[in-house]
Amino acid sequence: MKVQVVQVNQRRGGNNIMDQAFNKEARDELDCIIARMFYTGGLLFNLTRNPWYTKAFKFAANNPITGYKPPGYSSLRTTLLQHEKSHVERLIEPIRAIWKQKEVSICSDGWADAQKRPLINFIAVTESGPMFLNSVNVEGEVNTDIILLRSLKIVLKKLVLKMSCKS
Repeated sequence: MKVQVVQVNQRRGGNNIMDQAFNKEARDELDCIIARMFYTGGLLFNLTRNPWYTKAFKFAANNPITGYKPPGYSSLRTTLLQHEKSHVERLIEPIRAIWKQKEVSICSDGWADAQKRPLINFIAVTESGPMFLNSVNVEGEVNTDIILLRSLKIVLKKLVLKMSCKS
């Protein structure tokens, strides 16, 4: 009878059964590849807090797709972006439908973007919550009530146009 002796108490970092069972080397290599993607792509570390970040990797790990290549530059900025825009539009349609029946308040808020351009945000607020409508760049304009009114007219025209197209 042949007896196999396995030493379980190896020092940390050793090649024990647990490391092999959980494919530790492959996991470590994947972690390094993901980290390198962040470092070389200038991605914000906050991306790791995005639930879709985790969901994407879990889906890939649980559904091995032979020959799969992640979406490229072109598809991310064209077809997939358009698909996601349509998805979001479908999600907010029920909220917009309520606007015709109930009151809607339009609020504005001024701020500056990363390039220090002054912007005015417009937000629709209803009992179901706030929804971003539009942002207007007011760079080169003097901050007056006339500029705010002109910007509000632009936003309202777009909103009325969208509402009438959906009817």
